[in-house]
Amino acid sequence: MRQDVHAQRVQRALEVYLITNKPTKKLEGRVALITGAAQGLGEAIARRMGNEGCAGVALVDLNGEKAAETAARVSAETGCKAIGIAANIANETEVDAMVAKT
Repeated sequence: MRQDVHAQRVQRALEVYLITNKPTKKLEGRVALITGAAQGLGEAIARRMGNEGCAGVALVDLNGEKAAETAARVSAETGCKAIGIAANIANETEVDAMVAKT
């Protein structure tokens, strides 16, 4: 019984969050470049950028394969163009190449 009440509270909190945090499309037509975007917070930010109307989202991560997989999911879920890029942002040459790909 207690678990049911907890599950109902969590469900209600999620519903309230979704109602009050609807995408505003304020980023329509813009391009976002997100580092550390293959998973976790970076992935969530990429998804939000797509939902906010970004025309394109570049997901950058050391793990290029994972970034590409995440980009494909973000693109499918949000409808924006998303690409995955492998880059180490501590390396200036890789940063230049990363920016050139966007």
